Amino acid sequence: MSAVSSELERIFALGLQAASTESRRALLERECGANAELISELEQLFAATEVRGDFLDTGVFRPLVMRSSAENEPVWTLAKADSPGTSVREGASRFLQDENSTFTGAMIGRYRRFRVLGDGRMGSVWLAQLDEPFAPKVAIKVLSTAKQSPEFIARFEAERMTLARLNHPGIARILDGGVDTDGSPYFVMEYVQGSSLIKYCNENTLSLSARWRLFQDVCRAIQYAHRQRVIHRDLKPSNILVQDVDGRPTPRIIDFGVSLSLESERAVATEAEHLITGTLM
Repeated sequence: MSAVSSELERIFALGLQAASTESRRALLERECGANAELISELEQLFAATEVRGDFLDTGVFRPLVMRSSAENEPVWTLAKADSPGTSVREGASRFLQDENSTFTGAMIGRYRRFRVLGDGRMGSVWLAQLDEPFAPKVAIKVLSTAKQSPEFIARFEAERMTLARLNHPGIARILDGGVDTDGSPYFVMEYVQGSSLIKYCNENTLSLSARWRLFQDVCRAIQYAHRQRVIHRDLKPSNILVQDVDGRPTPRIIDFGVSLSLESERAVATEAEHLITGTLM
């Protein structure tokens, strides 16, 4: 096992023992430091446990066991199940793929799902399309069944209402919304087919002046949102996608899931459940 995999498994095991979302986030910031990639991987693992609480009992892993370290301190680790060569990362990835494959091709409202674009704390984002000829592809955000408490539904609805208010070429628009037959709320956004900001800049070896123009475009979109009294509280490179429009790189801001509407002067999320990337604050 590589040092990175071992460290990931160690922190994941510790995180499963966290008493709250806030304490888990503090743990990630303390253990991972500025390693945003490691934090992202761990968040995906924790998302697997939130999609279905029995993730660790699905045959990939047995429950946690406690052993003693060389210093006789208790250390929580994962006991492998019937697949001794399976890492935590591989197991969670396989689990999420199996879970999501159940819905691939299924309808949600008037839309047919194709594949998962991403999994997060609040739910999954799917590539989908209206079930009719020549319809454009869209992105559908579906609230996780594990998150369908009144508080999370309120947060999900707040995100939908926030996006509905914003109409700017630099911000992904909301197109539709509703409740699926199983009671899961969802909303439909335009699908932005592009690369994250840093990835686009590096892959296309953009000059400093070209990067500066992209940054200015992002600032204009954020300024527009602020004028609508909306703050995006998790603005980071992975939430800015760049696509070529008429031969010009154009940034689009996505994921206002932790936005704050200043009109209401309150956040739906409580202080204990802020969904902000700590290393980029």
